[in-house]
Amino acid sequence: RVTAMAISRCPMLLMQSIDENLKPSISFLQDFLGGDDDCVRDVVRATSGRILLHSIETAIKPKLAFLKQRLSARGPQNSTEPDANVLSGTPHKDADSLVRWLVRRCPSLLTRSVPKLGEVLDFLEYEALGNEKAPVAAGQADRSKRELWASLSGNPQILTTSVRYNLAPTVRHYRALGYTRALTSRFLTVSLGKRLIPRGLYILRNKLDAPPISIYAFYSDQEFLLKAHSMMQSKARKSAKSAKGAKRAKNEEPLPEVDGVPLSLPKWLEFVGAVEDAWKRRVRLAQWADGGKMDSDE
Repeated sequence: RVTAMAISRCPMLLMQSIDENLKPSISFLQDFLGGDDDCVRDVVRATSGRILLHSIETAIKPKLAFLKQRLSARGPQNSTEPDANVLSGTPHKDADSLVRWLVRRCPSLLTRSVPKLGEVLDFLEYEALGNEKAPVAAGQADRSKRELWASLSGNPQILTTSVRYNLAPTVRHYRALGYTRALTSRFLTVSLGKRLIPRGLYILRNKLDAPPISIYAFYSDQEFLLKAHSMMQSKARKSAKSAKGAKRAKNEEPLPEVDGVPLSLPKWLEFVGAVEDAWKRRVRLAQWADGGKMDSDE
């Protein structure tokens, strides 16, 4: 079944030499994955057979070597002797163990180029997690690497995600709303167009403070709205206690709008391809808030 699927999706396999290409590739994967034939089949299936077209010497081995070096606790000079401080609290005994686990959980990373893998790892460690590229404090490098290991362990599929079109816009979105904490892979893989942008619009339109990031990112639409309404009621009570605040609220004019979006909204909301999804989700939020039925959250 796996063979038929691989050939149907990657007909170029029929042009490969069995003895010079296919057998060495399968043998290498078996050795790397500890002789687990099920894992080898998973790798072939996940990559639609394309992994068997990649050269072991010029493509696969350099990627694995790069990942081991980049994820090493002490850096490239001591990539085979990771620091115990970094390994504490993780299920991996060394960088080699982590890389093997990543390939098992996300086989398609073997089809990514080394520069793309490096771009994702650098972004996660230094931009999303907020670590320094040249740490000066003792133990800071250990903490940086430990956080990166934990983030990858939480969602290894993030290694195949685009920095330009997915990760960077998502981080900018969180930062624009005031979330300054380190962002692990769990927060970065939440749908930007279908969940985060509509909720950001809802918060800005109602001039609310951003809720805790776990509520903002992971709660269902119903739970998010209940929290937002609670915040609005609290804000209204505080405003009512102040005569000056009540007068200011009474005389406040609505913001000018274009297609239902206030002109003062920041530029980070203008993501290509997300406008329609955001609008649909806003309609669903409004319907549910008015007592109407709402489909289950995506």
